[in-house]
Amino acid sequence: MNYIVTGLLVVAVSVLLAVTGLAAVQRFVPSQVRQVHNDVAGFIYAVLGVVYAVLMALVVIAVWEDFADARDTAEREASEVDDVFRLAHRLPEPEGRQIQELAHSYAQVVVDEEWALMAQGRTSPRAWDLLDELTLGVQSVEVRTKAEQAVYAEALNRVDELADARNARLVQAGEGIPAVLWGVLVTGG
Repeated sequence: MNYIVTGLLVVAVSVLLAVTGLAAVQRFVPSQVRQVHNDVAGFIYAVLGVVYAVLMALVVIAVWEDFADARDTAEREASEVDDVFRLAHRLPEPEGRQIQELAHSYAQVVVDEEWALMAQGRTSPRAWDLLDELTLGVQSVEVRTKAEQAVYAEALNRVDELADARNARLVQAGEGIPAVLWGVLVTGG
């Protein structure tokens, strides 16, 4: 909501300055002086308009790609949680059931709690704790057969991938359009 108010304020101030500048030029600069410079000013404004349009297009493309990357990372994290949950079904009891419960709790906390916190630039301590418990839970499984050993190795790999996907999601959530680019966009606008 704060971004909306700030954006509207920037637009309103920019329009006010432009109208004030136009009124001042029309009042204090004679039309004969302005008419002499119309052709040159027209070319300059056309070039500036094209440069600004290209810059805007590049920003839109960059933001769209960042959005797609963030979506892919979130989907990868969800897929890794699902993989851990499914692999835990084939691990010995009671560890397998405990790992499934931790995976479910982790996913629930991320969706219900952390997504809202990420909008404020924060993370969920509960999600971190659950991920740590999930990692320790998988690492503490005692395997007895070759089949369990293969599932165990894959579960360890999936938990590592889950942690990587979580870290990537949190990094991407903290990124945005750099302040310098915002300045250029606002000034150019």
